[in-house]
Amino acid sequence: MEVQKAREAWEQCLRFIRENVPQEQTFRTWFEPLKFVSLVDKNNERQLTVSVPSQFVYEVIEEHYLGLMRAAIRQAFGEGILLMYRVEVDK
Repeated sequence: MEVQKAREAWEQCLRFIRENVPQEQTFRTWFEPLKFVSLVDKNNERQLTVSVPSQFVYEVIEEHYLGLMRAAIRQAFGEGILLMYRVEVDK
């Protein structure tokens, strides 16, 4: 998948999530800060990497919203995507 199409698919993920979280503030707090980094084939797996603004955001997403993230990724990218995070610490 070319980079532009992967970015568009990521935007589709975010739209899916926005439609499926109970409050707009929830989306703005936990999902709006997530940024597409890459989609690569590695060891016969497709890996989607997204950046998160802090370890705390990563932990909240993993604990409370992982099912929603997986559903959004499946809907936008198809089956067999491994989700990876990159914590971007402010300098």
